[in-house]
Amino acid sequence: MNLRVSPWALSGYARQVGRAALDAADFKTHCTRHTDVDVSDQGLLNLFLTTHTSTVKTVNLAMDRLRDVLGAASSELERNKKYYAHTDLAVAARVDATYPVVERPAE
Repeated sequence: MNLRVSPWALSGYARQVGRAALDAADFKTHCTRHTDVDVSDQGLLNLFLTTHTSTVKTVNLAMDRLRDVLGAASSELERNKKYYAHTDLAVAARVDATYPVVERPAE
């Protein structure tokens, strides 16, 4: 089995996941702003209001959880990118140290 990791691709993916976390937060803001039912609008809708309120609350909690998970994933992906970049440099330095020194002419 062979594992190849591109630290820079991992960083790009971390940014993409971070943007998804921001999207979840924006969706919650939009949902909160546009799902409120005023007392004057209730009338017959009052029969469904408890279900509506419960559903909005559930969606908002899900968006909070999604934002938290995606935000943590983005941070962890960025941390892994740094690890792999450092590991690649360390391995390259060890390999380079095994090669004989070659005198180069001055330019």
